[in-house]
Amino acid sequence: KTLYITGKMDGYYMGTTEDKAAAIDVFVEETNGGFYLYFTLDGAKTYVNMVKSGNYTNAKYEAAASTVYTYDETLKTFVASVEGTSFIFGTKADGTYTTLGPMKADSGCFHGVFVK
Repeated sequence: KTLYITGKMDGYYMGTTEDKAAAIDVFVEETNGGFYLYFTLDGAKTYVNMVKSGNYTNAKYEAAASTVYTYDETLKTFVASVEGTSFIFGTKADGTYTTLGPMKADSGCFHGVFVK
C-alpha cells in the first residue's frame, strides 16, 4: 500500500491518502547544514517541522522553518536530529498505518521515501 501526504494534519501526525492525485508535492530548500522541507497549499508556503512536545516528537506544519534535514542515500529519506536523536518520517511497520510522523531512525518502522 502506498500513502501520500495530503498537507493536512491528523492529530499529531501527517494526514495521508492513497489517491496520488490528492497528494501534495514536498520540496526541499537548501539551508546551512542541510535542507528545509516545505509544500504549498492554498497559496501558502508551509514548512514541515519536527517538534518536541513533552516526551514525544511530533510533525508540525508551520509558516517558518525550524527543522534542518539531511538526506540519507541508503534510506532514501530525510533525517533530522531532535535533541540528539535521529528521526525520519515513518509509520508502524505492522501495516496498520494511516498516518506518517517522526519515528526514531533505528526503530525498524516503515519509512517515508523521498525521491531526490
